[in-house]
Amino acid sequence: RILTAILLHHPALLHDVDHAYAAIPLAAGLAPLRQAMQAWAETADVLDSQALIDHLTMSGLRAEIDQVLAAAPVPLPACALPAAMPAEAEAGWWHIFGFLNLDHLREEVKLAETEAATNLTQETQRRALSLKAALNKVMAGEPDGVDLAA
Repeated sequence: RILTAILLHHPALLHDVDHAYAAIPLAAGLAPLRQAMQAWAETADVLDSQALIDHLTMSGLRAEIDQVLAAAPVPLPACALPAAMPAEAEAGWWHIFGFLNLDHLREEVKLAETEAATNLTQETQRRALSLKAALNKVMAGEPDGVDLAA
């Protein structure tokens, strides 16, 4: 739920996390929301949160959106809120993902480091550093930020 909330508020991350997001099991009823988000990201000119939410609402997925963004049963962490900076949202996404699937996070780190080594750009370096930081936090047992929920 939290990972989906982050992506609803920060859809620009969809391209960076799509393969990992596709691999995680979702609560019942949220798979159609994920599929619609992924399909929209493939064709959207601009990955804007309001445009995504409007598209999903028109697609009949308003109840699913409301379920993901609800303050109950657990409030969303700061990284999942619209006011979060993109880097904070991405770091939070990978951190929470790492708690759910440590082996996959390790694979993502290796892939990002390899990509940065073969094609060093600001983007590949930023992604590798972000993933490595998330892995380090998970390995150190740092909390996922849910306690910082607004």
